[in-house]
Amino acid sequence: MRIIAIEESRELCSEAGWCAWDITMEKPADEAFILALRTMGSLCCLKRLNPPFFKLEAADRMVKGFLGAEEIRVSMPVEYEDRVKKEITDFIININ
Repeated sequence: MRIIAIEESRELCSEAGWCAWDITMEKPADEAFILALRTMGSLCCLKRLNPPFFKLEAADRMVKGFLGAEEIRVSMPVEYEDRVKKEITDFIININ
């Protein structure tokens, strides 16, 4: 899947030693995309919300977004920023 934009998030988390990026994808996050995230950490999906919300958590990252949205937010400790950002963007690019 193609990435349309990667922008620094408006969410302030630098005081906690974290940074965040908003990634806009060419297609909305569907159920297959969300379930594929499980390979990177613990996944929580709240399907009863409208729209359904998902959040992936691992020691070095958090990914969250909504089912059907083109944008996801990726947060990570500043010291892992380059590696995590590359891993997430590679993951998205390799989704069919």
